[in-house]
Amino acid sequence: MTRLTQLHRTRNPAILSDVIPNSDSPVTIAARVLAFMGQFSQTQFMIDWVIELYFRDVAPDALPILKKTLLANLADRHRIDLLEAVAASINYAGDLSTAKGAFDRAKRTRDFLGHAQGVAELWNPATQRRELAVTHETGRRHALVPDPLLPDTIDELQADCRWISDHAIRIIFEGNLSQIVDATGKPSEPPLPPPRPR
Repeated sequence: MTRLTQLHRTRNPAILSDVIPNSDSPVTIAARVLAFMGQFSQTQFMIDWVIELYFRDVAPDALPILKKTLLANLADRHRIDLLEAVAASINYAGDLSTAKGAFDRAKRTRDFLGHAQGVAELWNPATQRRELAVTHETGRRHALVPDPLLPDTIDELQADCRWISDHAIRIIFEGNLSQIVDATGKPSEPPLPPPRPR
């Protein structure tokens, strides 16, 4: 049995004495993490696009300045606040009440994984489930990073990001900020996302 005490710093190091590596985990977990990180970036882009389209509509003369200043350096901590402000100004029918928490949790996890030295999927016989072991400096885990970090958690965070992006598309539609078209180029109405991501 492989001992992996050097691999993962956790609140309970004793757990790691009995983990068994999953032989096919490098490809599987790498693909999951990459898909999640890509979806998070897509969500950032969609929020930024909503904000840009909104200002293009309500303050077109200010848009070049806003793009150089605010939008060029928009911090993640302000993205959902601005999305909610745009939604409120167009009387958006959707429910964004959990969007900030979902986005912040995804951002913290993205940062945690993105700055990790390594990520592996391991079987933990104590909990009888696969968990992620993340090689990181001690003390770097933020409270919003799910603990334990499970492979399915990555998929759930990706779904949360997709849900926020779906709201962004619907805000564009409801606010008449741009025309939404389907794959054939015909105008399309995107569905109203549910109140909760999952």
